[in-house]
Amino acid sequence: PGTEFITRPLVLQRANVRLTCDPGVVLLARRWFFNATGASLLTVQNTANFTLSKGCTLRMWRADYANPKWYHKAEWRMALSILTVSHVLIEDVTVELSGGDGIYLGAQCNHNVTIRRVVSRDNYRQGMSVICVDGLVVEDTVFEGTKGTAPQCGVDFEPDVATQQLTNIVFRNNTFRNNSGCNLVVTSYALSANTAKQTMTFVDSVCDGTTGFGVELNVPHHGAAGSFIVFDGLHVRNSVQAGLYLDSKHLSPPMVFRRTTLRDVAT
Repeated sequence: PGTEFITRPLVLQRANVRLTCDPGVVLLARRWFFNATGASLLTVQNTANFTLSKGCTLRMWRADYANPKWYHKAEWRMALSILTVSHVLIEDVTVELSGGDGIYLGAQCNHNVTIRRVVSRDNYRQGMSVICVDGLVVEDTVFEGTKGTAPQCGVDFEPDVATQQLTNIVFRNNTFRNNSGCNLVVTSYALSANTAKQTMTFVDSVCDGTTGFGVELNVPHHGAAGSFIVFDGLHVRNSVQAGLYLDSKHLSPPMVFRRTTLRDVAT
């Protein structure tokens, strides 16, 4: 308890693994051993039934990776990279100081992911990137302090191709604060009318402090039938740019805003 476990990049491809830490344990990236541009601290890929829980801190060396004298510039040195995995539980964990995203959900697609009571802070590119997922629940989680390379958001939903999806997503009681680019962004214009319907619900979200937009929505102009985005209890404050930015070129899924406040925002 209370010690550092120093490691090179770890890759897990076994099924049915539960990784837990005693209180105060830090899984720490070994300094100078993450030279590859995609070297992540922990990568879980092509498997099922993975749990990471109970007080783990995943920590990297963000300032090192941002120094071009020491590392090739890259944005993919993630703290936790989840690639084509089903049935994932991440709870009571801190991910910080990565050279990319605190958490990355990508590759072909991920299914049934739960993230609960997590702190993602001071990461280089995003607090979390969601590229493809079917079934994502995020609760009581904080995304803060992202700064380094664009987009620099708390959470970014950004599929790469039309065959990916953002379906059955629920965020509940989360905080997004002091992220440089924006606090929350949905950039799903890669999706098409033939993509699985985009279904996203955000309940009781606080977006507090950013030099960009509080919430930014760039969604496809040919959305799949049945798509929707719902914000119920959205509270945006202290954004240097617009509190809520809707890209009028791309709006398609029905959008609902209930119990929404914008306070001390630029526009």
